[in-house]
Amino acid sequence: MGPQIFTAGQLLNTPQIPVPFVEKQVQREQDVRQEVRTQAAAGVDYVKLYVGLTPELVQAAIKEAHSNGIKVIGHLYLTSWTDAANLGIDALTHGVPVSPYLLSKENQQKFLEAGDHPFNHFLWLDLVDLNGAEIKEMIKALVSNNIPVDPTLDIYEAMIKEEPQYQYLWSKVLQLTKMLYENGVTILSGTDIPNFELVPGASLHHELEILVEAGIPLLEVIKIATRNGAQALGIGEDVGTIEPGKQADMIVLSDNPLDDISNTKKIEAVINNGHFIRDKK
Repeated sequence: MGPQIFTAGQLLNTPQIPVPFVEKQVQREQDVRQEVRTQAAAGVDYVKLYVGLTPELVQAAIKEAHSNGIKVIGHLYLTSWTDAANLGIDALTHGVPVSPYLLSKENQQKFLEAGDHPFNHFLWLDLVDLNGAEIKEMIKALVSNNIPVDPTLDIYEAMIKEEPQYQYLWSKVLQLTKMLYENGVTILSGTDIPNFELVPGASLHHELEILVEAGIPLLEVIKIATRNGAQALGIGEDVGTIEPGKQADMIVLSDNPLDDISNTKKIEAVINNGHFIRDKK
């Protein structure tokens, strides 16, 4: 008895930007294809691509994964979201898409001179022009290729709490998320657990609160957490909405989340695949 779990293998990354504790390093396209085949044979649902992969390696991973019937998600840097979307990636994670190629030419140079590139979220936010051509092109590519984005706003809030001098950038994080939503990008709900001590479950409910804070309507946030997630995982025919013939996966709440999104935490009971589970109090 428990959740349905979709898995990815070790992150695919390059030695140029190493993150040793989570990655499988690859350097050539043939390395990428071999690792994708290895992970596919192990039974993963997804291949996850990481910050050090160039567009050529991303393209090789996508082609190999799709030929093996599995999807590709990315936390990228050397490949911009624009390029990844046009190359056919299946989903993108983290709503601050740190990449020099999404900055103006002038600000690219400033960013690259600063160091700590893939994880310098605050400098990137400071430099990015949300109304600039690069971001507009990125959003256009996401929409035209129907690429869902999981903003993981929880993690950015946690990062700013640790470095409160960057609080002034929080509104920019929310603004970008709202821009994605208003322009037709499919938004998902996830939190990047367990980083920054984020807790499964509780952090997801808080993620919904932040999506509302970003200006997304309450009902749309509920759809993000239910229908959008199911469709992105390819199981929308079975779960994600309450309809006759679908799997009975739902929660029973004591108060209406359309009055206050925080009411999603007021859970009276869980129905898991048709089994009614009472809340133990």
